[in-house]
Amino acid sequence: DNSINTNLQAERGINYELGVRVRDRNDLLNLEATFFWYQLRNAIVRQVNEAGEERFVNAGNTIQPGLEISVQSRLMQEKSSGMLRKLHINGHFNWNAFRFDEYQIGNNDYSGNPLTGTPKYTSAAQLEAGFAAGFGVYVQYYFASGITLNDAATTKATPYHILQARADWSRSFQFIVLQLFVSTDNLLDQRYSLGNDLNAFGSRFYNAAPGRSFQGGLKLLFSK
Repeated sequence: DNSINTNLQAERGINYELGVRVRDRNDLLNLEATFFWYQLRNAIVRQVNEAGEERFVNAGNTIQPGLEISVQSRLMQEKSSGMLRKLHINGHFNWNAFRFDEYQIGNNDYSGNPLTGTPKYTSAAQLEAGFAAGFGVYVQYYFASGITLNDAATTKATPYHILQARADWSRSFQFIVLQLFVSTDNLLDQRYSLGNDLNAFGSRFYNAAPGRSFQGGLKLLFSK
């Protein structure tokens, strides 16, 4: 807010982490799982005043346990012949049980509240397939659970599901490579906020994301 906060202290934390990784001999399946426990002191949080100016203050201590799981799978070895030539599937899952441990501002005690701006669950999945004659398909899905938007945990963004898809085709000629694609974003036409202003004055938390949309394009690549 155009002033120097001389009381702001640096964050200090320690993280404990335990992970496992599994991979098969043919590198067709990769699995990673990590559990972590992060303790942070003097956590810095963002606040916004009535003029829209940002100010950062220390929020006491936070406790952030979480779990991350990632799976990458090539369901088949890539081939140069046949109808289906490539098939990859990836999946990701995050569990974040983040909360304020000790956090009090004036008469307001937010200890035990969920950490502002962090969804408890997120997951994502991708499918990529390659076919004969230069055709390809890519599909991606993303989910985020509800997100608290202020430190008092009185306002929460609703969960949302985002589905994206793309299909493309490429063909090589003597000196030219022709590429065509069509894609869609937010195929489920979800109403959600693409980035939130945390602790915003006057409850101005949301930045509206576009609804369902479609794109298409053509590209020509020339070579000598």
